[in-house]
Amino acid sequence: MAVSQHAGKVIVLNGTSSAGKTSLALELQRVAPELQPIHVQLDAFRAMEPAGYWSIEYKEQGLLRLEALCRAINSAVAQFARFGQNVILDHVLTPEACRFLLEDLAGHDVLLVKVECSHEQLRLREAGRGDRESGLAESQLESVHTACSYDFEVNTTSSPPTELARRVAVWLRANSSPAAINRMHSAHAAKDA
Repeated sequence: MAVSQHAGKVIVLNGTSSAGKTSLALELQRVAPELQPIHVQLDAFRAMEPAGYWSIEYKEQGLLRLEALCRAINSAVAQFARFGQNVILDHVLTPEACRFLLEDLAGHDVLLVKVECSHEQLRLREAGRGDRESGLAESQLESVHTACSYDFEVNTTSSPPTELARRVAVWLRANSSPAAINRMHSAHAAKDA
């Protein structure tokens, strides 16, 4: 099996549903073609789930299913990076999901980008999509950023995805130091001590 001598970078876009992560990822692929990033998104993995997968009827399996989902995503990301591919991971990192990310991507260059948006804009986007449960983004606001540190931040409320993707691309070209993930590893280790 041929493994690249140079592992790929992992760029994590973390934010609530409807914050603009997917639009930003797609534009980043377009404005930074030299990076050739693979776009791995939570939504693609969620699309594999059968109807009712998260229903109250299966509540006792919820934590196990959450871990399985996160670890499957992280495994895909780790394998792409291991083979030298740059990856954009489009995710909603709850504290649990963040812990799994730290464990599963240890040893990889992981850069974290906070993607946020005003509450009003989240509600408007969510309503306009039609494929999201009303209030989903609002329900994620309390937990999505609590366990993460960030290397870079964007606010998608009024800036178009192309402009934000250009800013992220400029930052990526100038900075490849994964400082946030190192802070998170230290905080996680201190908690476990």
